[in-house]
Amino acid sequence: MLKVKLWNTQGSKENQQVLLETAKEQMLAVQEPWLNRQAQLATYCPAKAQFHCIFKPGGRAALYVHKSIPIQYWDAKAEEDWCSITLAKEGFGLERT
Repeated sequence: MLKVKLWNTQGSKENQQVLLETAKEQMLAVQEPWLNRQAQLATYCPAKAQFHCIFKPGGRAALYVHKSIPIQYWDAKAEEDWCSITLAKEGFGLERT
């Protein structure tokens, strides 16, 4: 079963760090992500994090997909106010039984 957590970080880097370091879910949906104004409005997602980040620079939403979900099984889009992900049924365990 896929687990998703929704969290409003209120633009706080510390809140976002705690979320990424403690989350047990496979996907994180973040409202008001922290924006690094010195890095072209990027958001927080260190290379060592267990998540891939879907985010439009300067945006007000971000999705984090756990690296245990193979990147070839999903497709993502991001705009200023939203992000989306589409998971493939095959190979991801979403087949009907």
